[in-house]
Amino acid sequence: MVGAWVIGGQSYVVTSQTEIKVGSGEISQGACVKVHLQADGTTVRELEIESAEACAAGDDSSSAVFAAMW
Repeated sequence: MVGAWVIGGQSYVVTSQTEIKVGSGEISQGACVKVHLQADGTTVRELEIESAEACAAGDDSSSAVFAAMW
């Protein structure tokens, strides 16, 4: 699971240090995820599987990205 992931059309790096929380589903293509990035803007610090409703609502936090994973 370590490597480059495309989320919301953007490429991000998932490392062995990335915390992955599987709360509302499975890690799979098309899953809705909330991504918390490190300061570099491309390395994922934390990835949370979210409900489709949460993905549609978005987030007002500048430190997180809601998107479908491809």
